[in-house]
Order: sequence, then C-alpha cells, then structure tokens
Amino acid sequence: MKKSSDIFAGPTKALTAKACKDINDNPLDFDLFWDLIKIAKPAMDGKAKVIKPKFIKSKKQPIGFPDTPEWHAFIVVLRECLRRFPCKHACGCDGSNSAASVQKANRYLLTQKGARTAERFFVRYLGALYAYSAGVLKEFDTTKKNSRSISFSPAVFFAAAVSPIDRNRRFKTKQFLDNIRQCETALKEEEAKRKRRKK
Repeated sequence: MKKSSDIFAGPTKALTAKACKDINDNPLDFDLFWDLIKIAKPAMDGKAKVIKPKFIKSKKQPIGFPDTPEWHAFIVVLRECLRRFPCKHACGCDGSNSAASVQKANRYLLTQKGARTAERFFVRYLGALYAYSAGVLKEFDTTKKNSRSISFSPAVFFAAAVSPIDRNRRFKTKQFLDNIRQCETALKEEEAKRKRRKK
C-alpha cells in the first residue's frame, strides 16, 4: 500500500475505482474476519489505546494518526495482519533494527498482503457499522435492552466478509441484505443438522 493510499486519507474519502475493485475481488475468509473483529472491538469501544498519536509537521501537511477509536482499532488490526502475513525480508531489509533496515521493511510492509488485508477488513467492518447506524440492519439487531454495546446476528458478519461495497465504502444494500438472509438460512440449517445428530 502506498503512503497516499485511501486508508490514510480517513474513512470519509471515496475509494478509487481500483481500490474498490481490489476489495470486492478479495472477499475475506470468515474465520479471519471474525478474529479481526474480536481484536478491533476493545479499541473501537475506547478500551484500548495502542498508539501514541504523533503529528509531524511538514511543508505540505501534518502527518500522523488521530487519537480516535477507529485509528487505534486500525493499528491493532494492521499489527495482527502483518504478524499473520509477514514480510520475510523480501523487502531487502537485513532483519536488523538499524534505521535503514527498519525504514525499508516498513515501506515494503505497507504494500504487502498484511496491510492490504487490514484495509479490506476495516472497510468491510466500518461498512457493517454504517449499515447499522443507517437503520438497514434492524431485523438482524440482537442488542439486549439497556446494553452499552450493539450486537448483530452472526450472519451480518458472514455477509460483510464477502458482500460488494461501493466507492463510498457502503455495502450495496439489497445485495447485502440478501446475503445476510441467505447466511441466516444456512446457519439455521446447520444448527438443525447439529441437533438431529445429537439425538
């Protein structure tokens, strides 16, 4: 991922056609998606701060990470994705902690599978949260009364891992809802099979 990539431009900037196609052409494995949700949730809830925001002023613009739950969550997800999909020194770094080696590794890592996976996950995760806040997911809302956190049917996340998004980082509503309903049906059928096997 290049430094000017959408992920560093903030969640309101529209995706480029290429970035949108990349996300839609690479649906996420549900187990990975679910693991990353569990990792992101404490930071999204404001319970985990994983970075010390630091802004470096340059002539063109300040760069750095805003102190927001979304950015803390993104960094913790990025770290996990880079751990799961390591660089293996293909970047030309020598594996040492020297400034030059670390700089080469960091520049390379942001173009690799780990960073791309983190971006794909985060666009999909925030897309599901946006759909909830827009009232699209009312029929799948499993939040308990007086609960401080929201919860959905697992089918929402199955569908979010694979459903197409548009350039505004939103799921295509009809297709997203159809996918959720299909996932719910599949989950119910699987549960019924499990119960029959137990008898």
